[in-house]
Amino acid sequence: MIRRLLNRLSAGRLFAAPPAVVVEEPLAPEAVEEAPAPEPEPAAEPIDIDAMARLVNAEGHPNINGLWRLTKDLEAVRLGLKAMAYDLASTLEVGLLKIPVGPPSLVELTSKPCTQGDIETRWCRSWCATLRERPRYHRRIWESNYVMQALYEAQALLPNAKVLALGPVDGTVISYLSRNDVRSTLLGPEKPGPRTDLTDAFTFDTNVTFVHEDEGSLADMKGFDACWSIGQAGRQGSADKGVDFIVRSVEALRPGGTMVHVFDFNFAHDDMNLDNWGSVLLQRRHIEAAAEALEAQGHAVRKLDFHLGHQPLDRYVDMPPYDLSPTKAFEGLWQDGWQGAHLKVSIDGFPVTSYGLICRRGEAAAKRKRKT
Repeated sequence: MIRRLLNRLSAGRLFAAPPAVVVEEPLAPEAVEEAPAPEPEPAAEPIDIDAMARLVNAEGHPNINGLWRLTKDLEAVRLGLKAMAYDLASTLEVGLLKIPVGPPSLVELTSKPCTQGDIETRWCRSWCATLRERPRYHRRIWESNYVMQALYEAQALLPNAKVLALGPVDGTVISYLSRNDVRSTLLGPEKPGPRTDLTDAFTFDTNVTFVHEDEGSLADMKGFDACWSIGQAGRQGSADKGVDFIVRSVEALRPGGTMVHVFDFNFAHDDMNLDNWGSVLLQRRHIEAAAEALEAQGHAVRKLDFHLGHQPLDRYVDMPPYDLSPTKAFEGLWQDGWQGAHLKVSIDGFPVTSYGLICRRGEAAAKRKRKT
């Protein structure tokens, strides 16, 4: 064994050097073959959602695709629900005509949403008769009647009372006020014409002073017995600005004066809202914030009520279309009952109703304001 080791040592094989490392010279740039660039992927065709949702394609065939399968029956479902609700409302309207009509009376309105039960009260039915409106289950009817009842309870329907109307208004409430020789000031974008079945043009022009919103502001309005608006809180650009509008409007009142604001109420969602837009919705937290701010200043807010009602038309949310334009068949079918069940509605997908907030300006608050 030792002899073999010695033989290997003499032959130089025991501690052989490691193999030499061969360093390759870099190739000249012109000798390098460039890898071919990947071909660009073809641009994706834009998806036309509107085209996918149409019932038929350009050839008039069923527009078969995934979105079509999900949406093709929605129109029929919507119209079917509207038909059942409108038929129910039409039946119930017969009962509205049987409600006794009398002079206005004190009911001590709360701050509250529109409900079927309100439409069926004597105070609401009586104001329909006074304003010459057909009694029906529509939130616009409720809005006018709610404002009238609040102004009556504030003694702001007496001759020579000073009343401030804010924002665009139709001619109904303000025409009735002018007939009663109430002195109205309208701060808004335009002056409506009188409702000639409630007043004449001379009386209307005599008792209604119009101030264009570009030439006057809420801060300029002082000493009114009452102020009112329908929808103006939702036209301020955001819900928070709507709250600020409500709170600031109390400064237009004399001590003891009453304000009533009606606006769109997002009652179904606390976590999302239609906001920072031309027309916004107020939620419960916004109403509570306005009431809290007013009460902190010493004003008296009528009790906040958020009960949405428990009758059938309180549970129905009306859906577009809200007009009779789609076809002549629609006009013939619904000309007498269109929007007959319209207390709760869908606005851009949000279930909404009308909410009325009433507040009386505090005497002590007015005195503190004069001192500052």
